[in-house]
Amino acid sequence: MGVVYLAIALVSGFIFTNLHIPARYRQKRSNGWDSYFHVAAWGTFFSLASLAICIPLDYFDSLGKLLTGVGLSLKEVDKLPLSLIDFKIGSWAVATVLIALIFGLISSFIYKVRPHLKFKASAEIAKNDHLESLVLESSSSQSTLLFSLKTRKCYVGICYGAVGHDEGESSNIAILPMLSGYRHSETLCVNFNNNYYDHYEKSGLLDGEHECLTLEHFKIIIPKEQIETASFFNLDTYKEFKVAENSPTIPDVE
Repeated sequence: MGVVYLAIALVSGFIFTNLHIPARYRQKRSNGWDSYFHVAAWGTFFSLASLAICIPLDYFDSLGKLLTGVGLSLKEVDKLPLSLIDFKIGSWAVATVLIALIFGLISSFIYKVRPHLKFKASAEIAKNDHLESLVLESSSSQSTLLFSLKTRKCYVGICYGAVGHDEGESSNIAILPMLSGYRHSETLCVNFNNNYYDHYEKSGLLDGEHECLTLEHFKIIIPKEQIETASFFNLDTYKEFKVAENSPTIPDVE
């Protein structure tokens, strides 16, 4: 019977962790025994909650009263191939799964109607990954980031988010590019040669007036493994740095 109890706990835990967003985020990022223990912990919680409901119902003979109310008796139940104990265990198992399902659906609905809670849960999970934290902050505030790739290619853009973040470890970053260029092979200074924003503005893409294209058509997916550095980007600060770069000064040394 121990295997049956474990199976019920795992099934109910799996149902809830797939519906409850914070639990799902953690589950997708767990591996090996951590994943099993996480599911089993939720399953144990719902098993005990179901037990807390079933024991009082059994103590007050609620099953017998229910059967009497529908014109049956326990003697007729005894004729079934299942014993009364098996019937009670089955009722507990069904109640455990139903409680996990109901609480999971309620949680899913709450996070759907209150998106800021989903973002908060995402931020909590991503806080241990500095790149994902940076990407989430950029996507929420619509601030631009500068990505420097291992190929020395550079992009400045607004992040859509980390692709696959909801389903576990994300391996790509989606951005809407504003500028692109490269780092000089020797000085590694950034030089831009493509102004996407200017094209969006002239083509009417910002106002949605283009005949067949939208901003979504310019979305770029960047593999995380190709990212050398990532940082917030401010155009005015960049211009000041470029002026200083072209007319360097030597600091006084005492």
